[in-house]
Amino acid sequence: MAKAIRSTISRISEKKLKEIVVSEIATCLRASYYSIIYGKHATEKMVYGLDFHNFFANQLVYTIEQMYGVKCEVEKEVEYMGVKGRIDVYCGDFIVELKFTNTVGRENTFYQHYVRQLMYYMAMSGVSKGYLVMLSFEMDKYFVDELYLPNNNREQILNEIVERASTLLKSKLMQIEPPQEKGPWCGFCRYKTACFNSKLI
Repeated sequence: MAKAIRSTISRISEKKLKEIVVSEIATCLRASYYSIIYGKHATEKMVYGLDFHNFFANQLVYTIEQMYGVKCEVEKEVEYMGVKGRIDVYCGDFIVELKFTNTVGRENTFYQHYVRQLMYYMAMSGVSKGYLVMLSFEMDKYFVDELYLPNNNREQILNEIVERASTLLKSKLMQIEPPQEKGPWCGFCRYKTACFNSKLI
């Protein structure tokens, strides 16, 4: 049995090494690389947020259908050139990306990453309109941003997806850090010490 377990773990690890998902390339590539190499540590708030995320997504789908007669799907899987992702709420003509966070609004440090992730999903699904919905963990505050992806920009976004995915995949396979992507998010990154120290090596 131990041999079977080791073989299973090895197979899963190899698959994970070659797999690229949208959430990894929408954020800082180096942070994504570190989370793969060092492992992602789930906090209680992350688990709590995930539960709320799934609960709210299903409730939103129900409300949209009741109010507008539009049928939606939760966690619709999409793929482009080997890059995989799951759209939180897919409604045919538009999609919704949900984020539970302490800072609700455009002033959120990771707002650019959230927008990028939504744009990637829009390009991959062929949808032109998307909503970025940010909610507090207590659900007493929310922010909605309505975004559009013109058809003439779709190819540019798809090319960006492929470029960033290729960079991250190369880093994973060769175990070489991707270039730094400095921004306000660096101050909140759990890998900032390793990232900044890498310049001294």
